[in-house]
Amino acid sequence: MALKIVQTVAPITSAGAASTQSTSITLSTGYIRIAPVGAAVAVAIGTNPTATTSDFAILTNYPEILKERVAKQSISGITTGTTTVVTFGENFGNPFVVGDYVSIVGALPVGLCTSHNQIISKTDSTITVNYNSSTGIGAATSVSGAYVARSVKVAAYGLGGTATGVYISEVQVTGQ
Repeated sequence: MALKIVQTVAPITSAGAASTQSTSITLSTGYIRIAPVGAAVAVAIGTNPTATTSDFAILTNYPEILKERVAKQSISGITTGTTTVVTFGENFGNPFVVGDYVSIVGALPVGLCTSHNQIISKTDSTITVNYNSSTGIGAATSVSGAYVARSVKVAAYGLGGTATGVYISEVQVTGQ
């Protein structure tokens, strides 16, 4: 099996007996490769996860690939306010669920681009994101090429009692 790196995430250090969270990951493929160095870790993936000893264990020097649900859609409009409403084109569909965390990418002005904000409501053609875009940003001037995608974080809990480096990448499984 060959892997292509889609994106790397800043490594995290999990001190023994504590959970440490990564930065948010805007999903493209949903295949998250986790490689602990130094000691085994237990990992949890979610919106703002806290890993515990009962979560998925990954042994030192034996990376694992975990699959997450991908949801991504092109944007046809953005309405600013105390919450931000993202509109999808006609017949585009809405792959998101209330409670998902999402990132808005490629919208102008840049202040409309968000990272890891929760969806608080939805219709067949819109999502409402818990992001205050009412001050200092202004109306959307361009959504050409803009999209919204589900995002997650990885939490690691060191099982070896010592600090453990945890390397995280999103990968794509490719042919040889």
